[in-house]
Amino acid sequence: LERRKQLDEARVAFAGLKALEESEWAEVTDRYREKKLQPYLATFALEFARIPGLGPAELGRLTSRGVVTAEDITAEKLMAIRGIDLELVRALLLYKGVATRAFRFDPVTGIPGRERKALADQQTRRRAEVVKTLQSGALDLAEVRRQTLAWRDVIGKAFREQHGKLAELRAHAVWA
Repeated sequence: LERRKQLDEARVAFAGLKALEESEWAEVTDRYREKKLQPYLATFALEFARIPGLGPAELGRLTSRGVVTAEDITAEKLMAIRGIDLELVRALLLYKGVATRAFRFDPVTGIPGRERKALADQQTRRRAEVVKTLQSGALDLAEVRRQTLAWRDVIGKAFREQHGKLAELRAHAVWA
């Protein structure tokens, strides 16, 4: 029963491997995408942006608060500026959103080869372990079945012998 439980767990793990592997790749891709996105957004200087309501005075206020590029734009930073126009805040956030959507990340070139290889190797080892468990499980269960049938025969034979002796004793007890 314990081996059967292990095999059931391995079967469930095998069924979930694809989703697990995809989520691991997505996590690594997101991490490296985020690393590359920030320098990319830093190339979008606000002084060259054509944003309605962003004049020299507003640009000076933003610069004094450390908001110089699209990378620096956050709702929290903008809302911390006293008296900032909400339409300008929306326009700046939209500007950052447009710049972010324009960013293209290629996982093949953006994720270091050693990182891709390490993750692929880890996933291959995990998959091999689960497959090995499942393959050996079938043999183990077949062996347990064989042993169970052998014991059933031995115990059945002993039971029939004892049953026969009991029947004899009962027959002698009735005549006695």
